[in-house]
Amino acid sequence: MFIITKNLSASNIIYKDTTKKWKCKTAGEQSASVVLQLDQPYVINGIDIGNENSGYVEVLVSRASTPEDFKVLLVMSSFMSPLDARQTQNVNKVRMFKNQDLCEPERSEKWDRVKIVCTQPFNRHVQYGLSFKRASLRSMALSMGAKYKADWDNSCTHTCAFANTPKFNQVRGKIVKKKWLDDCYNERKKLPWRRYALDK
Repeated sequence: MFIITKNLSASNIIYKDTTKKWKCKTAGEQSASVVLQLDQPYVINGIDIGNENSGYVEVLVSRASTPEDFKVLLVMSSFMSPLDARQTQNVNKVRMFKNQDLCEPERSEKWDRVKIVCTQPFNRHVQYGLSFKRASLRSMALSMGAKYKADWDNSCTHTCAFANTPKFNQVRGKIVKKKWLDDCYNERKKLPWRRYALDK
């Protein structure tokens, strides 16, 4: 994944490291946006967004063949109440949008450009933006070539689960922590799974 932006700090938003932020250049800007160019077209069926003082966030998608023909994937969504914005409280809210939260037919089609638009109409005295934007676990796995199954069977090789849950007790194969997928996705390669193992 590559970043198309004049602000190099925008690369921070593709990693879930909340010590690094992407913000508008100056406080009070009407809106702030960044365009992510993906390495190939993907179906985007879930998005996790970490806020940084933004009142609203909208996600649009397009294709390299028609780069400015953006379609709405996620409608403008609230991340702060007017009161929280004015008092600069709850500035790092995280929202996880599932497939059913995204627009149809865009959620079923492949895209290779993602535009994120942030606004903060309630407080003109803060720089705002995002702390991170991530695909869902399922989207991350699929984008790296994995095959997804809702239920475990003998064809499965790995699963992400929490300890002492029905899925954890059912699985007989490799059970890994969510961080394994996060790190594989961030480094764009398959990492050894053993140090991420969730042993029974």
